[in-house]
Amino acid sequence: MSTRSRIYQPFTDTVIPVLSGSKIPAALELARLLGGHVHLVGLAVLPEDQTLTAGTVAARAMRRELANLRRKLKRPGQNRVLVSYKPWQELLNLVSTNPPDLLILEWEGILERLQVTVDDAMAALPCNTALVRGSLSSTAPSIFIPLRGGPHAELALRLGLTLPHSELRTRHYTSPTSSGVDTPFRGLARILPNLPEVKYENVVTENPLQSIRKEAALCNLMIMGYPAQPSKNAASASTMVQQMLQENACMLVAVKSKHSGPVQYTGVDAERAGAGAISVLVDKWFAENTYHASEFDNIKELVALKRAQNLTISLAL
Repeated sequence: MSTRSRIYQPFTDTVIPVLSGSKIPAALELARLLGGHVHLVGLAVLPEDQTLTAGTVAARAMRRELANLRRKLKRPGQNRVLVSYKPWQELLNLVSTNPPDLLILEWEGILERLQVTVDDAMAALPCNTALVRGSLSSTAPSIFIPLRGGPHAELALRLGLTLPHSELRTRHYTSPTSSGVDTPFRGLARILPNLPEVKYENVVTENPLQSIRKEAALCNLMIMGYPAQPSKNAASASTMVQQMLQENACMLVAVKSKHSGPVQYTGVDAERAGAGAISVLVDKWFAENTYHASEFDNIKELVALKRAQNLTISLAL
């Protein structure tokens, strides 16, 4: 019997921005692994001293480039070309009007050419976003996810559960002076023991960055949450993620959720944060336990399964 209808696939529509001549191998690889529809958005940039009608040549060249990428990608989806003096604003308008399940940005080259910093881009984008670099050496990689808690960590976990993998390891790092579970992590702490395919461990350390580096050396793919409102401190979480993007050997994905974290993890805000984490478990359960009648149209196979398990069949009208 087919199990296609029970695959956990929360990212059915992904968008990849493309600039002329940009290399986006990591973005294409991540989108291919996620499955679903992949929409390529070509951004044809015009100098401000040219009229928009002069963009027809650039648009034609971009359509050819997107067609070549589509052949390599081998995934269904739409190709769209936007001609603009301000391509970053065009992209923001597009994902604000029609938010995808996930926007995938190549770490190297794209944001530089769009003239926006990583921090500003991740703070401004209103949709689920993945910043990706590197390549995979396995079609079923070993995935590692350091979890801090909150909506970005929940998105990282969703992504890890969706991707094919040989193992999925998660770690939550706390300081030696911390008492109990960190407040932002409480929602995830409740659901992780209910995900048998996830190996979860709480690690006490004074240097989480060093611990994460060691774990990264043992995996093929690492997924990290990216803070949408980074602090100005040089040792901030966003700085740490950018360091990992620059130096890490394995494929790395930094994600930012469309949902912002609560101002404080107490009272109603804390309950909402916990419900957001629990929805990961609920969505996965429904995806894997929802059936279609066509899965049971082989009567002989059903009878054989019934006999093998020594079961009877009851019919209620």
